[in-house]
Parts: sequence; C-alpha cells; structure tokens
Amino acid sequence: MLLVVAVACQSPVEFTEAEKEQALNYLRPRASIEERSDFIERCLEENAVTVYERIPGGLFSGEGVTERDQAVMRACMDEGLERFPPGPQPETPVQHAVFYELYLRQADCLEELGISINVPSLDAYIDQGGEWSPYVDVELAKLPDNLTWADVNELCPQSPWNYLEEDNR
Repeated sequence: MLLVVAVACQSPVEFTEAEKEQALNYLRPRASIEERSDFIERCLEENAVTVYERIPGGLFSGEGVTERDQAVMRACMDEGLERFPPGPQPETPVQHAVFYELYLRQADCLEELGISINVPSLDAYIDQGGEWSPYVDVELAKLPDNLTWADVNELCPQSPWNYLEEDNR
C-alpha cells in the first residue's frame, strides 16, 4: 500500500509598495495623537484635575489621584477618543502587514531598552488576525531596573502610529 501525503507550501506574504500605501492611507487616523492628547489635557485642566502625567502616545496616568479625578480622567479620555478616533482597525492581509511593520519598529525600540520581545513572522501575524502587539511581552515585574512604566511608554509609545510619525520628522 502506498500512501501519498501532499503538503501545501505557502510562500511568504508579499505586497507591493502601492498596495501598502493604499492600506496605510485607509488606516491612518484622521486626527493626530497630539490633537487628541491636547484635547484630553484641556479637558483635565477644565475639570481641575492637576495630578496627572501626559505620556507620549496619547496616554495619561496619575498616581495618588482621587476617585473623582480618576472618573474625570476616564471621561476625558473617552470623549477624546470619540472626538478624535483612531483609524479603522486592519481587516485585510495588506492592512495587517502595514500594522506589522509599525509594530516591528516598536519591538526594536523595546528591545533597545533591554526588554525581550517575541516577534511572530508576518505570516503568523496575519494568520492570527493581527492579534499581536509588542507590548504583550512587556511585563512590569521584568522591566530593567533603571526603567519605570512611564519611561518605557515615553521612550517607546504604545500606539503604532507614533512610529509612522517618526518618518515625518
């Protein structure tokens, strides 16, 4: 008896620059992270919240804030996201490839800080529906001794769009 097993070989995913540019233009947020962050900061100030830290990437954090301040911070951030929404989520393989390239830059940044990142292949990332981000591997308990969470967020912002904007500087 002869048993023949066929295995399909899948070639690596490749896209043209034109396809990636079109996907990037579709995914790009209509407002900048700075515009949203400025709005959130004004909202906090208008509501007398003074104990907060603005972290690059559109994040705000506060230590020792009251419950009222925490509620105001959440409301301001929610309103900021509503008024200045991020771009659409990637849906097609080429759109996922665009995000993957931005996440690779983020992973490089984190690794330069001494944080180990497990990077999937582009094919695996697309097959998983883009369900990976370098920050998945960032554990607070395992940060290098010389870094705080705020330091990591400032040096390597969590939003992948921050890494695109580097190209324009």
